Amino acid sequence: MTDFTFDDLLNLIQMAQTLNDTERREWRIRLFKEFNENDGHLSEDSRQGLAHLFQREIQRIDGEIPQTEQQYDEVRENEQDEVEAIRPDLQTLVQDYQVQTDEIVKDYQKGFHLIDKEVDGVLQTVFAETDQADIEAIKAQLSRPRLNS
Repeated sequence: MTDFTFDDLLNLIQMAQTLNDTERREWRIRLFKEFNENDGHLSEDSRQGLAHLFQREIQRIDGEIPQTEQQYDEVRENEQDEVEAIRPDLQTLVQDYQVQTDEIVKDYQKGFHLIDKEVDGVLQTVFAETDQADIEAIKAQLSRPRLNS
């Protein structure tokens, strides 16, 4: 059997929800008196009384556990129902997001393609003009009269 310290017993009595305030006070007085008079030992009557108190607390806790489990199950079922209720809306939102994202990407690619074409056109014009200017310069040099001939 586990030996409880005086503080353990006081804490247990303080936390016992099956005792009212008067019973708590009476138990504290009883424990103080017996521990002081009996060199830290309890009478058989007190030990049986505490055993009965512990048993009541265990029964109280055991009675609360099924209720808590049932409440948990109900909450879980309600959450699942809520998720199922909003699932179609969520799927619609995801699909709309995907469609809008695809449209944005297509618009970006179109714009990029148009800009790319314009840049190519400008570069071709610049190169064509540069090439033509170079050709004209070479022709001009070739058509100059040479002094050393």
